Amino acid sequence: MGIPVPTTSRKPLEVPEQVRAWFEHPLRARQPAPLSARDWIAQTLQRHFRLFYGIAHGYFRDPSQAEDMVQNAAVKALQNLQSLKDPGAAVEWLARITRNACIDTLRESRHAATDPPEVLEQLAVPASVEIYRQERQRFLLREINALPENLAMVVRLRFFEDCDVSEIADLLGLRRNTVEVRLHRALKKLAKCKSLKLFQRQSR
Repeated sequence: MGIPVPTTSRKPLEVPEQVRAWFEHPLRARQPAPLSARDWIAQTLQRHFRLFYGIAHGYFRDPSQAEDMVQNAAVKALQNLQSLKDPGAAVEWLARITRNACIDTLRESRHAATDPPEVLEQLAVPASVEIYRQERQRFLLREINALPENLAMVVRLRFFEDCDVSEIADLLGLRRNTVEVRLHRALKKLAKCKSLKLFQRQSR
């Protein structure tokens, strides 16, 4: 069964007292995660599904494969919940697991799902407006995934989940000024991406 796509919430999921107590237990690393903690992380995955799906879709052309990667990341997260040190950083932790799961799959298959710039020059612009939109989104997601993770994360939250700067700061446990700086740096880097500029030229 796939993870249901929820209505996006801009607020971080509150950590139940029982779950927080488990994270603070000195022997937590040696204990299996209780059901309450597993349910909480599953709810976090559901709440931010679009964010994690966006990460996976940047690596794979096939939407169903992107969904499979989110499922794989969910399984890995549940299996390694003891490694999460701070429950307040769960969203960023899950995003990193999703990204690593995609990279590992690509390495195993030895087939990158993205095209180098020299190949893009030979691609015809998709005739369908919808196909063009999807392809452009994929290129953008790929370029976001290529950013340093601390920059990529704020971009995903700002534009995939429509969070404002204050909401991003709450989700990631950062100061508002830090989020603003990271967002500015990320957008500046994206503006210089050659593949996106090339794709835009092809559409003219």
